[in-house]
Amino acid sequence: MLLHQKAAAYAKKPHLFIDLAVGFVASPQHCTNLVHIGNLIEKKHRSKIKLQRAFEFSLTDCPIMQELILKTADSALRTLFAPAPARRPCPGVPMADTGTTLDAEERKEAGALMRVNHVGEVCAQALYMAQAFGARAFSGNESLARHMEEAAQEETDHLAWTQARLEALGSRPSLLNPIWYAGAFGMGLLAAKMGTHASLGFVVETERQVEAHLNEHLARLPVADTASRAVVEQMRDDEARHARQAQDAGAMEVPTPVRLAMKHIAKLMTTVAHRI
Repeated sequence: MLLHQKAAAYAKKPHLFIDLAVGFVASPQHCTNLVHIGNLIEKKHRSKIKLQRAFEFSLTDCPIMQELILKTADSALRTLFAPAPARRPCPGVPMADTGTTLDAEERKEAGALMRVNHVGEVCAQALYMAQAFGARAFSGNESLARHMEEAAQEETDHLAWTQARLEALGSRPSLLNPIWYAGAFGMGLLAAKMGTHASLGFVVETERQVEAHLNEHLARLPVADTASRAVVEQMRDDEARHARQAQDAGAMEVPTPVRLAMKHIAKLMTTVAHRI
């Protein structure tokens, strides 16, 4: 039976697909390629009970995985729906500075730029938490997972600062934040699946592009908006440091096609977030 025929037959029983998908995440060594997955599908039809015993995965049977999933879900909900707690004070100027010296057009533009930066921090949380999850789930690399979580914690300051600037400027976060988060989480999970050095390389390239993007925003932010400018400058310095730390930890160079794809995705995100 051809693979697509197997998949079509298997699609008639979607609850079994869920069993296999979760089993794949829990035990990737059992599903090394698509052909093997096809064989598993065929076998599952022939002997449902036998394969259920081989691949069934219950969260209650794996408390470590259960904890990882709950922790990751908690982080996503906090990022998207709760005020971010900053460990560091807002750099340079009081957080509540409303930029009273700005005219209406300048305030609108500053708000749009800070909305884009806020989206970037939402995505940073997703990327780092996905890579921390993947480091533990795919390779058991606790050291890498902690590295990602520490970076995510520092990025939480950025999330809080940009959120506060949005409020001070009378603007709002992007309405598409859940979509941005989901997409970034998927990219982070894919990077983690490719291994430690690839995961770190993804961090380096992401931070380099973010640093360049923040420099562009500094050129566009109103000179009188000293509060937003101070936030963006500190964020830029932090991102550059994160890139150096990942590089020192053994990051590999990201292939050019991947780097270009990342730039195009970022361009789409920043263009849409500037308006929505």
